[in-house]
Amino acid sequence: MKTVLVIGLLVVVIACLVDVARARNSASSAVKKAPEIDRTIHVDMDILRQIESAGVANAVSDKGARGAYQICRAAWLDAQASMIARGRAEAAELNYDRWCFDGTVSRCMAWEYISRVLPKYLTARAILLDRQFSPAVPDSLDARLAAWNAGAATVRAAYAQSAANWIKYMPAETQKFVSRYHRALNQKSQIVNRK
Repeated sequence: MKTVLVIGLLVVVIACLVDVARARNSASSAVKKAPEIDRTIHVDMDILRQIESAGVANAVSDKGARGAYQICRAAWLDAQASMIARGRAEAAELNYDRWCFDGTVSRCMAWEYISRVLPKYLTARAILLDRQFSPAVPDSLDARLAAWNAGAATVRAAYAQSAANWIKYMPAETQKFVSRYHRALNQKSQIVNRK
């Protein structure tokens, strides 16, 4: 029984890694699978891990987010549901408490959430937020990063305040998070360009 479970989990992890590779490969093409979600947006998961936990696999935040990617239980469950809906039934075996500190599984779940779940939350036509309809947020790298850090509802509320300058209405911690990501990405691209 354990062998079957381990094999099933390996299949899920490998399938997730294949999805990550496909997303990287499709980032250079202009083909979009869904009109609302920009499949060309690529979040550098290594930078995300470094910003979230400095790469510490067993990190736990004061808010309960866990692992190298600081993924919370609700995000994990949403990512898990997304994988299952895409036909990855084995994802049901990826229990948060058991797998959140595993670097590879955590990376797959974080990637699923930031690449497939958050864009749907951000780009939904209109949702009821604090008894008011919140407008859809155009899918972008900054919107995904901000939603990863503060939640999609917070991004939508900020966007409702000012579509042009929504980031200024985000919590200071989130503004710093997005800035840190871009600084790290610029540094990484400078290093790659020197080679």
